[in-house]
Amino acid sequence: MGVIEVVGVFSGDLAKDRIKYERAQNNVEQLIEEISPLEKALCEATGFNKFNLPPQGVHEKKIPENDDVDVQFLLDTHARTKTPSYKNVVSGMKGYLNGILFIVSQGSAITGVRKENDMYYMSVNKVKEAFDIIVGGELESTLEYNIKYIISGPLAKEKTLKRLVIEEKDRSILDQDNFSFYVRAQRILNDDSEFIDAYESKIKEKVPKEKEKKTVQVSGTRGYTAKKTKRIIPPYGNAVRILVNVPVDSHPREKGEMIPVGELNQLIDANINYEDKVEMFQHYDLIERDVRNKPVLFVSIKSIYNRLDNLLGIDPTETESYRITPKEIIK
Repeated sequence: MGVIEVVGVFSGDLAKDRIKYERAQNNVEQLIEEISPLEKALCEATGFNKFNLPPQGVHEKKIPENDDVDVQFLLDTHARTKTPSYKNVVSGMKGYLNGILFIVSQGSAITGVRKENDMYYMSVNKVKEAFDIIVGGELESTLEYNIKYIISGPLAKEKTLKRLVIEEKDRSILDQDNFSFYVRAQRILNDDSEFIDAYESKIKEKVPKEKEKKTVQVSGTRGYTAKKTKRIIPPYGNAVRILVNVPVDSHPREKGEMIPVGELNQLIDANINYEDKVEMFQHYDLIERDVRNKPVLFVSIKSIYNRLDNLLGIDPTETESYRITPKEIIK
Protein backbone atom coordinates (compact mmCIF):
# COMPACT_ATOMS: atom_id res chain seq x y z
CA MET A 1 0.00 0.00 0.00
CA GLY A 2 1.16 3.52 -0.75
CA VAL A 3 -0.10 7.09 -0.78
CA ILE A 4 0.19 9.74 -3.48
CA GLU A 5 0.34 13.27 -2.09
CA VAL A 6 -0.81 15.79 -4.73
CA VAL A 7 1.55 18.76 -5.15
CA GLY A 8 -0.95 21.39 -6.29
CA VAL A 9 -0.11 24.41 -8.47
CA PHE A 10 3.43 25.75 -9.00
CA SER A 11 3.87 29.01 -7.08
CA GLY A 12 6.65 30.31 -9.33
CA ASP A 13 9.23 30.03 -6.54
CA LEU A 14 11.86 27.38 -7.33
CA ALA A 15 13.21 27.18 -3.80
CA LYS A 16 9.81 26.99 -2.14
CA ASP A 17 8.51 24.27 -4.50
CA ARG A 18 11.66 22.19 -4.92
CA ILE A 19 10.40 19.29 -2.80
CA LYS A 20 7.03 19.43 -4.53
CA TYR A 21 8.79 19.18 -7.90
CA GLU A 22 10.65 16.05 -6.86
CA ARG A 23 7.48 14.58 -5.39
CA ALA A 24 5.57 15.33 -8.62
CA GLN A 25 8.21 13.44 -10.62
CA ASN A 26 7.83 10.42 -8.35
CA ASN A 27 4.04 10.68 -8.51
CA VAL A 28 3.96 10.70 -12.30
CA GLU A 29 6.28 7.72 -12.54
CA GLN A 30 4.27 5.73 -9.98
CA LEU A 31 0.87 6.62 -11.45
CA ILE A 32 1.88 5.62 -14.98
CA GLU A 33 3.04 2.29 -13.60
CA GLU A 34 -0.29 1.84 -11.76
CA ILE A 35 -2.65 2.65 -14.67
CA SER A 36 -0.70 0.95 -17.47
CA PRO A 37 -2.07 -2.58 -16.74
CA LEU A 38 -5.66 -1.34 -17.05
CA GLU A 39 -4.93 0.48 -20.32
CA LYS A 40 -3.38 -2.70 -21.72
CA ALA A 41 -6.38 -4.78 -20.60
CA LEU A 42 -8.82 -2.29 -22.15
CA CYS A 43 -6.99 -2.44 -25.48
CA GLU A 44 -6.96 -6.25 -25.40
CA ALA A 45 -10.71 -6.25 -24.66
CA THR A 46 -11.38 -4.75 -28.11
CA GLY A 47 -10.43 -8.14 -29.59
CA PHE A 48 -8.06 -6.49 -32.07
CA ASN A 49 -4.30 -7.01 -32.21
CA LYS A 50 -1.43 -6.99 -34.68
CA PHE A 51 -2.58 -10.30 -36.15
CA ASN A 52 -6.29 -9.44 -36.12
CA LEU A 53 -6.64 -5.93 -37.48
CA PRO A 54 -10.01 -4.18 -37.60
CA PRO A 55 -11.67 -3.48 -40.96
CA GLN A 56 -11.19 -0.06 -42.49
CA GLY A 57 -12.42 2.84 -40.38
CA VAL A 58 -12.61 3.63 -36.68
CA HIS A 59 -14.26 1.05 -34.42
CA GLU A 60 -15.71 2.14 -31.10
CA LYS A 61 -16.22 -0.22 -28.18
CA LYS A 62 -17.87 0.52 -24.86
CA ILE A 63 -16.48 -1.09 -21.72
CA PRO A 64 -18.71 -2.05 -20.03
CA GLU A 65 -21.54 -2.25 -22.57
CA ASN A 66 -24.26 -1.13 -20.14
CA ASP A 67 -24.53 2.62 -19.57
CA ASP A 68 -25.77 2.50 -15.96
CA VAL A 69 -22.32 2.73 -14.38
CA ASP A 70 -20.13 5.41 -12.79
CA VAL A 71 -17.31 4.95 -15.32
CA GLN A 72 -17.61 3.76 -18.90
CA PHE A 73 -14.65 3.63 -21.26
CA LEU A 74 -14.93 4.36 -24.97
CA LEU A 75 -12.13 2.86 -27.05
CA ASP A 76 -11.67 4.07 -30.60
CA THR A 77 -9.53 1.58 -32.52
CA HIS A 78 -8.22 1.84 -36.04
CA ALA A 79 -5.42 0.31 -38.08
CA ARG A 80 -2.98 2.41 -40.06
CA THR A 81 0.18 1.85 -41.97
CA LYS A 82 3.05 3.21 -39.96
CA THR A 83 5.18 5.91 -41.55
CA PRO A 84 8.58 4.35 -42.16
CA SER A 85 11.70 5.25 -40.21
CA TYR A 86 13.44 7.14 -42.98
CA LYS A 87 16.75 6.99 -41.17
CA ASN A 88 16.54 3.17 -41.27
CA VAL A 89 15.54 3.32 -44.94
CA VAL A 90 18.60 5.42 -45.81
CA SER A 91 20.81 3.08 -43.80
CA GLY A 92 19.29 0.12 -45.65
CA MET A 93 19.85 1.75 -49.04
CA LYS A 94 23.50 2.47 -48.27
CA GLY A 95 23.98 -1.00 -46.82
CA TYR A 96 22.53 -2.56 -49.97
CA LEU A 97 24.86 -0.57 -52.25
CA ASN A 98 27.86 -1.36 -50.04
CA GLY A 99 26.94 -5.05 -50.12
CA ILE A 100 26.73 -5.08 -53.92
CA LEU A 101 30.13 -3.40 -54.21
CA PHE A 102 31.70 -5.80 -51.74
CA ILE A 103 30.41 -8.93 -53.49
CA VAL A 104 31.42 -7.86 -57.00
CA SER A 105 34.82 -6.66 -55.77
CA GLN A 106 35.43 -10.23 -54.58
CA GLY A 107 35.02 -11.46 -58.14
CA SER A 108 31.43 -12.73 -57.86
CA ALA A 109 28.88 -11.91 -60.54
CA ILE A 110 25.47 -10.41 -59.76
CA THR A 111 22.67 -10.31 -62.29
CA GLY A 112 21.98 -6.74 -63.35
CA VAL A 113 25.44 -5.47 -62.34
CA ARG A 114 28.19 -4.73 -64.86
CA LYS A 115 31.61 -3.11 -64.83
CA GLU A 116 32.74 -0.54 -67.37
CA ASN A 117 35.75 1.79 -67.22
CA ASP A 118 36.53 0.63 -63.67
CA MET A 119 33.02 1.67 -62.58
CA TYR A 120 30.22 -0.61 -61.40
CA TYR A 121 26.76 -0.06 -62.86
CA MET A 122 23.40 -1.55 -61.90
CA SER A 123 20.23 -1.75 -63.94
CA VAL A 124 17.88 1.01 -62.82
CA ASN A 125 15.07 -1.52 -62.48
CA LYS A 126 17.14 -3.57 -60.03
CA VAL A 127 17.99 -0.52 -57.92
CA LYS A 128 14.36 0.63 -57.89
CA GLU A 129 13.10 -2.84 -56.93
CA ALA A 130 15.66 -3.13 -54.11
CA PHE A 131 14.88 0.32 -52.72
CA ASP A 132 11.13 -0.38 -52.82
CA ILE A 133 11.72 -3.53 -50.77
CA ILE A 134 13.82 -1.58 -48.25
CA VAL A 135 11.03 1.00 -47.85
CA GLY A 136 8.45 -1.78 -47.62
CA GLY A 137 10.43 -3.47 -44.88
CA GLU A 138 9.87 -0.39 -42.69
CA LEU A 139 6.14 -0.30 -43.34
CA GLU A 140 3.78 -2.26 -41.15
CA SER A 141 0.18 -2.06 -40.04
CA THR A 142 -0.15 -0.87 -36.49
CA LEU A 143 -3.08 -0.35 -34.15
CA GLU A 144 -3.95 2.97 -32.61
CA TYR A 145 -6.17 3.17 -29.55
CA ASN A 146 -7.81 6.31 -28.24
CA ILE A 147 -8.99 5.76 -24.65
CA LYS A 148 -11.74 8.06 -23.40
CA TYR A 149 -14.12 7.74 -20.51
CA ILE A 150 -17.54 8.97 -19.43
CA ILE A 151 -18.13 9.48 -15.72
CA SER A 152 -21.36 9.99 -13.81
CA GLY A 153 -22.63 9.98 -10.25
CA PRO A 154 -20.52 11.33 -7.34
CA LEU A 155 -17.24 10.71 -9.23
CA ALA A 156 -18.25 13.26 -11.89
CA LYS A 157 -18.62 15.97 -9.23
CA GLU A 158 -15.50 14.96 -7.33
CA LYS A 159 -12.47 17.24 -7.67
CA THR A 160 -8.86 16.09 -7.87
CA LEU A 161 -8.04 14.28 -4.64
CA LYS A 162 -5.32 15.67 -2.41
CA ARG A 163 -4.32 12.15 -1.37
CA LEU A 164 -4.74 8.93 -3.32
CA VAL A 165 -4.32 5.64 -1.50
CA ILE A 166 -2.77 2.92 -3.68
CA GLU A 167 -3.82 -0.51 -2.51
CA GLU A 168 -2.32 -3.86 -3.46
CA LYS A 169 -4.59 -4.98 -6.29
CA ASP A 170 -4.51 -6.43 -9.79
CA ARG A 171 -5.08 -3.27 -11.82
CA SER A 172 -5.73 -5.21 -15.04
CA ILE A 173 -9.16 -6.38 -13.84
CA LEU A 174 -11.98 -4.63 -15.69
CA ASP A 175 -14.18 -3.62 -12.78
CA GLN A 176 -15.67 -0.37 -11.48
CA ASP A 177 -13.17 -0.15 -8.62
CA ASN A 178 -10.25 -0.10 -11.04
CA PHE A 179 -12.13 2.23 -13.39
CA SER A 180 -12.71 4.77 -10.61
CA PHE A 181 -9.08 4.49 -9.54
CA TYR A 182 -8.00 5.16 -13.14
CA VAL A 183 -10.06 8.38 -13.34
CA ARG A 184 -8.71 9.67 -10.02
CA ALA A 185 -5.14 8.74 -10.93
CA GLN A 186 -5.44 10.36 -14.36
CA ARG A 187 -6.59 13.64 -12.80
CA ILE A 188 -3.56 13.72 -10.51
CA LEU A 189 -1.26 12.63 -13.33
CA ASN A 190 -2.42 15.55 -15.49
CA ASP A 191 -2.06 18.11 -12.69
CA ASP A 192 1.38 16.90 -11.56
CA SER A 193 2.63 16.79 -15.17
CA GLU A 194 1.59 20.43 -15.54
CA PHE A 195 3.46 21.25 -12.32
CA ILE A 196 6.64 19.59 -13.66
CA ASP A 197 6.40 21.47 -16.96
CA ALA A 198 5.91 24.80 -15.19
CA TYR A 199 8.81 24.21 -12.78
CA GLU A 200 11.22 23.17 -15.53
CA SER A 201 10.17 26.12 -17.71
CA LYS A 202 11.14 28.41 -14.84
CA ILE A 203 14.59 26.77 -14.66
CA LYS A 204 15.07 27.16 -18.42
CA GLU A 205 14.22 30.87 -18.16
CA LYS A 206 17.33 31.32 -16.00
CA VAL A 207 19.65 29.88 -18.67
CA PRO A 208 21.03 32.71 -20.88
CA LYS A 209 20.48 32.06 -24.59
CA GLU A 210 24.22 32.27 -25.26
CA LYS A 211 25.02 29.55 -22.71
CA GLU A 212 24.81 25.81 -23.33
CA LYS A 213 24.60 24.88 -19.66
CA LYS A 214 23.86 26.51 -16.32
CA THR A 215 23.34 25.28 -12.78
CA VAL A 216 20.42 27.01 -11.09
CA GLN A 217 20.60 27.08 -7.30
CA VAL A 218 17.19 26.73 -5.68
CA SER A 219 18.03 26.28 -1.99
CA GLY A 220 21.15 25.76 0.10
CA THR A 221 23.34 23.23 -1.64
CA ARG A 222 20.53 22.04 -3.87
CA GLY A 223 20.24 23.00 -7.52
CA TYR A 224 19.51 21.79 -11.02
CA THR A 225 21.67 21.80 -14.10
CA ALA A 226 19.87 22.73 -17.30
CA LYS A 227 21.89 21.57 -20.29
CA LYS A 228 20.94 22.71 -23.74
CA THR A 229 21.35 20.05 -26.41
CA LYS A 230 21.36 20.80 -30.12
CA ARG A 231 21.00 18.14 -32.79
CA ILE A 232 21.41 18.43 -36.52
CA ILE A 233 19.06 15.95 -38.20
CA PRO A 234 19.61 15.20 -41.90
CA PRO A 235 16.45 15.27 -44.04
CA TYR A 236 16.16 11.48 -44.30
CA GLY A 237 12.51 11.55 -45.33
CA ASN A 238 13.00 14.13 -48.05
CA ALA A 239 15.96 12.20 -49.47
CA VAL A 240 13.98 8.95 -49.67
CA ARG A 241 10.91 10.62 -51.18
CA ILE A 242 13.02 12.26 -53.89
CA LEU A 243 14.54 8.90 -54.85
CA VAL A 244 11.42 6.70 -54.81
CA ASN A 245 7.66 6.93 -54.34
CA VAL A 246 6.67 6.11 -50.75
CA PRO A 247 3.33 4.27 -50.30
CA VAL A 248 2.67 6.15 -47.04
CA ASP A 249 3.60 9.79 -47.46
CA SER A 250 2.81 11.80 -44.32
CA HIS A 251 4.83 14.81 -45.53
CA PRO A 252 2.63 17.93 -45.07
CA ARG A 253 1.70 19.56 -48.35
CA GLU A 254 -0.13 22.66 -49.47
CA LYS A 255 -3.65 22.27 -50.85
CA GLY A 256 -3.48 21.20 -54.49
CA GLU A 257 0.26 20.46 -54.32
CA MET A 258 1.23 17.44 -56.38
CA ILE A 259 3.10 14.58 -54.75
CA PRO A 260 6.42 14.42 -56.62
CA VAL A 261 7.37 11.30 -58.57
CA GLY A 262 10.56 9.63 -57.36
CA GLU A 263 13.62 9.98 -59.56
CA LEU A 264 14.06 6.22 -59.86
CA ASN A 265 10.38 5.90 -60.78
CA GLN A 266 11.01 8.31 -63.65
CA LEU A 267 14.19 6.54 -64.70
CA ILE A 268 12.32 3.24 -65.20
CA ASP A 269 9.52 4.98 -67.12
CA ALA A 270 9.54 3.56 -70.64
CA ASN A 271 7.71 6.65 -71.92
CA ILE A 272 10.78 8.83 -71.30
CA ASN A 273 13.57 8.23 -73.78
CA TYR A 274 17.20 7.74 -72.83
CA GLU A 275 18.41 11.16 -74.03
CA ASP A 276 15.78 12.97 -71.98
CA LYS A 277 16.66 10.96 -68.87
CA VAL A 278 20.33 11.88 -69.24
CA GLU A 279 19.34 15.55 -69.59
CA MET A 280 16.86 15.47 -66.68
CA PHE A 281 19.08 13.65 -64.22
CA GLN A 282 22.61 14.88 -64.78
CA HIS A 283 23.61 13.93 -61.22
CA TYR A 284 23.39 10.26 -62.25
CA ASP A 285 25.96 8.47 -64.39
CA LEU A 286 23.64 6.71 -66.86
CA ILE A 287 24.42 4.30 -69.67
CA GLU A 288 22.15 2.28 -71.92
CA ARG A 289 23.19 -1.18 -73.11
CA ASP A 290 21.56 -4.00 -75.04
CA VAL A 291 20.76 -7.03 -72.92
CA ARG A 292 19.20 -9.95 -74.77
CA ASN A 293 18.42 -7.63 -77.69
CA LYS A 294 16.61 -5.14 -75.45
CA PRO A 295 17.86 -1.71 -74.30
CA VAL A 296 18.49 -1.64 -70.55
CA LEU A 297 19.27 1.50 -68.56
CA PHE A 298 22.13 1.26 -66.05
CA VAL A 299 23.25 3.73 -63.38
CA SER A 300 26.60 3.80 -61.63
CA ILE A 301 26.49 2.75 -58.00
CA LYS A 302 28.82 5.61 -57.09
CA SER A 303 26.45 8.23 -58.54
CA ILE A 304 23.48 6.82 -56.57
CA TYR A 305 25.55 6.90 -53.39
CA ASN A 306 26.68 10.48 -54.09
CA ARG A 307 23.13 11.57 -54.86
CA LEU A 308 21.92 10.14 -51.55
CA ASP A 309 24.70 11.91 -49.63
CA ASN A 310 24.00 15.21 -51.39
CA LEU A 311 20.28 15.01 -50.58
CA LEU A 312 21.08 14.37 -46.91
CA GLY A 313 23.03 17.62 -46.80
CA ILE A 314 20.17 19.83 -48.03
CA ASP A 315 18.31 21.83 -45.35
CA PRO A 316 19.00 19.70 -42.26
CA THR A 317 16.76 20.33 -39.24
CA GLU A 318 18.23 21.76 -36.06
CA THR A 319 16.48 20.79 -32.84
CA GLU A 320 17.08 22.16 -29.37
CA SER A 321 16.11 20.58 -26.08
CA TYR A 322 16.99 20.80 -22.41
CA ARG A 323 17.97 18.09 -19.99
CA ILE A 324 17.45 18.97 -16.35
CA THR A 325 19.33 17.00 -13.70
CA PRO A 326 19.76 17.47 -9.91
CA LYS A 327 23.04 19.07 -8.86
CA GLU A 328 24.61 19.33 -5.42
CA ILE A 329 26.30 22.70 -4.97
CA ILE A 330 29.45 22.57 -2.84
CA LYS A 331 30.37 25.85 -1.20
